[in-house]
Amino acid sequence: MHLKWPTKWKEHEKNFLPWCMFQKLSGRLESIDNIRKLEAGLWSDKYGLAGRVDCVAEYDNELSIIDFKTSTKEKKDEWIENYYIQCAAYAEMYEERTGEAINQLVVLVVTEDGTVQEFVKEKTEYIPLLKESVDNWYKEKNL
Repeated sequence: MHLKWPTKWKEHEKNFLPWCMFQKLSGRLESIDNIRKLEAGLWSDKYGLAGRVDCVAEYDNELSIIDFKTSTKEKKDEWIENYYIQCAAYAEMYEERTGEAINQLVVLVVTEDGTVQEFVKEKTEYIPLLKESVDNWYKEKNL
């Protein structure tokens, strides 16, 4: 889904670009409900990972990992596979910590020109890539 703001960035907004870009997401924020975690630390003993998830909440009535991104330009789906892998990791960490499974991954991207992009994926598609990424990292570090 692509939403376009009709106005250009005002000069003073450029000084606060991340906050102003986040405000542009307001139309998609209505899809978020029943927030469980915001900017919360998570970790996984299984994967040996830790990180800080942007948001765990219902998105269009389904419990989701929600990641907010800013960008200078629009993203193509094939360019952001690493975002989905990261979200899958957070979903796995959240389930390991709470026992509550999450399968929906949501990436919301807002660009400097105000374009909002919504990407929704299923975690199961990215678990093999997550495992491969973790294995490769450990091999590179000789661990």
